[in-house]
Amino acid sequence: MKIIFSCRASLTTLGVAALLSACGAGSNSYPSSEDVKAWHTKTASNSYFKLRTVEITDLDCTTPSRREMEQLTRAAAFMGTKAEEAIKGAVKCSYTVNASFSGVDTPFLKTNGYEVNSLKLKNQGFMRVPNGDGFEWQGSTRRLPKSAG
Repeated sequence: MKIIFSCRASLTTLGVAALLSACGAGSNSYPSSEDVKAWHTKTASNSYFKLRTVEITDLDCTTPSRREMEQLTRAAAFMGTKAEEAIKGAVKCSYTVNASFSGVDTPFLKTNGYEVNSLKLKNQGFMRVPNGDGFEWQGSTRRLPKSAG
């Protein structure tokens, strides 16, 4: 019985590896600085602070490791998404952010603006997702923290 289970596990591992290589793992395109900037411009503002400017520098992206891709595949299956769609364009990026935020001034809430200078973000996940007839890059970090801590 253990031998059958071991063979099934081995076949599953080989199947995932074949799927990852067939889907282009290791040969993904990477987001540009403009793609990362567009993601933060779209998502960084909230009800307390509004993004004024954002600058992305030192962008360095890599394809996730085989282990990370297997985790992504399992997560996609758990969420009901096809693995091929989930891992298409999955990358990890590190970059430096400079941004400025303005505060809000309402009768019930007043916040002061702030700036983020030379904030280094590491291993940020990005994924290409369908958007109309094309694709767009979406990241895993929606908010830009005030500091690295």
